[in-house]
Order: sequence, then structure tokens, then C-alpha cells
Amino acid sequence: KRDYDMIILHGGTNDAWDNAPVGKMTEGFGASNTYDVTTFAGGLETPFKYAKETFTDAQFGYIINFKINRSDVGKLADMSEYFDMAKQICDKWEIPYLDLYSDEDFNNNVLKYKEYTNLYDLIHPSTAGFDVLAPVISDWMKTIPAYYEELNKPEEPSVDVSEVASEAASEAVSEAISDLDSEPAIDNEGASS
Repeated sequence: KRDYDMIILHGGTNDAWDNAPVGKMTEGFGASNTYDVTTFAGGLETPFKYAKETFTDAQFGYIINFKINRSDVGKLADMSEYFDMAKQICDKWEIPYLDLYSDEDFNNNVLKYKEYTNLYDLIHPSTAGFDVLAPVISDWMKTIPAYYEELNKPEEPSVDVSEVASEAASEAVSEAISDLDSEPAIDNEGASS
């Protein structure tokens, strides 16, 4: 099936877990084989390109993972360089994203990422964790159609007001001259000719 309304992508945590190099975003939108999939950046651009080319009528979104309180595993304690790159790549590919990582209130007070309440191993959500995440993600997904509506809105043509005013004045003058030419001539005696 290739007819989807919306496709949500999520990733980057395992790259941080494995200390994968962040890499660099490519210029332009070249062939998939130009992406360095040994890096986070290339590994993210590859599915973005595939999804955009394959599911042309779908709307896309990307979820930037919440914080993880595990300094003993790879770069999980500080994934900011991965997710800063993810934001740049999302902007390039015009994919809206939900940034859970940067939302301190969400991480500390809602998800409580430093406790085992919602993350059974301080990495993966428990049932309670999914109950916390689901409404946040659902509410964000409801904003995606408006993003694409704005993105696909036709640009208003820019108009040079002075040029329009000049054209309007020229037309008015031409019309006035035309009106004068069509009026009957009056001689010095006051009689029409």
C-alpha cells in the first residue's frame, strides 16, 4: 500500500547509544547513494528522501526523542548534537517535528525522565510512559495538516505599487484624451461643428 495520509518518523536514539558520528547534512536533494549512512545525518536523510519520493501524497512528521537519564550508555545523556542536526534536516526536507528533547517541562514534570515511573529502564517507555506520550504526540499530529496547508499555499505575486500606480495614471490619461477626441469640437462662436 502506498496511499497514506500521514507518516511519522522517529529516530536518533540508537545512533547516540552507539556513539555514531553525527555527520553533515547534504546540499540539495541528490540521489540516495550520496548520503553517508554511516552517520546520523545520512541515515536520517535517506528515509526522508525515500518517503517523500515514494509516498507523494502523504504528510510527514518527525519526533525528536525525549531526554534519557543514562550517562553509562553511549551519548544518551546528551543527544543534543544529534537532535540539532535532526532539526536542520527536517527544515531542509520541510518536515515538521515534535521536539520532546528540548521541552524541559515535559521531560522533568510530565514524563519524569529521571524516574522509573514512565521509563522502566530510564530509556524505554512503560505502559504508563506511553500513556503520557500518546496525547502529546496526538495533539502535535493534529497540527501537521495546518503546516502543510501553509507550506502549499500559493505565493501571492509581489506587486510594485509604483508600477501599478503609474500604469493606472497612464490609462486614466489615455482615457481622458480619448474622451476629448470623441467630444464634438466647439468653435469660437460657441457652435458645435
